[in-house]
Amino acid sequence: MANPTEKVLDIYRWTVEDYHRMAEAGILGKDSRVELLNGQIVQMRPVSAK
Repeated sequence: MANPTEKVLDIYRWTVEDYHRMAEAGILGKDSRVELLNGQIVQMRPVSAK
């Protein structure tokens, strides 16, 4: 049970449409290394040189 003084935060889940609109608006740049996973925008791991 949550403490009455604690604020419960809502988590917004992004849609594919939201993600594409952010890219088109320049919020997510062409060089942004992010992806949409289960409604969350997460930073991609760097590509390792082999």
